[in-house]
Amino acid sequence: VGHPAVTNDGDLIFFSSNNKGGYGKNDIWVVQKEKRNQWSNPMNLGPAINTVGDEMFPFIHSDGTLYFASDGHIGMGGLDIYKSSPDSNLSFTSVINLKYPINSPGDDFGMIIEKGGERGYFSSNRSGGKGGDDIYQFELPPLILTLQGIVTDSKTGVILSNAKVQL
Repeated sequence: VGHPAVTNDGDLIFFSSNNKGGYGKNDIWVVQKEKRNQWSNPMNLGPAINTVGDEMFPFIHSDGTLYFASDGHIGMGGLDIYKSSPDSNLSFTSVINLKYPINSPGDDFGMIIEKGGERGYFSSNRSGGKGGDDIYQFELPPLILTLQGIVTDSKTGVILSNAKVQL
């Protein structure tokens, strides 16, 4: 059992373990606080997250997104970093590879993102580093969107002024 990651409210702990009932070597599991100082039985996050390989180094972002490293999902080589967002039942059903420049042919793992979500860190043994496993920092560029359009009534085609558009 290793790599514990606690949600901001302290009610869930995600961790990596080779517990019986898993899908492979090490899987991602979660326990939920039930009462004061009591926790649920470990629940495996299932086959969307876990593979016959290793799933390790979970990190749960304040927005609920799970980041983890795996060598069992299709990737660039070694451990790659993936993310998944839960549905309302805390089920993780799809996994997204973070690709280059986060992932490399080496081992990439241990993703941590600051609360604001614009800066983070991860570990890697990629070529060009200072030693074995190095810590890398990244910053997300500001996201600027421009939207233009005309809002019309779907039946009559009449242009609607002062319409509120929500994305």
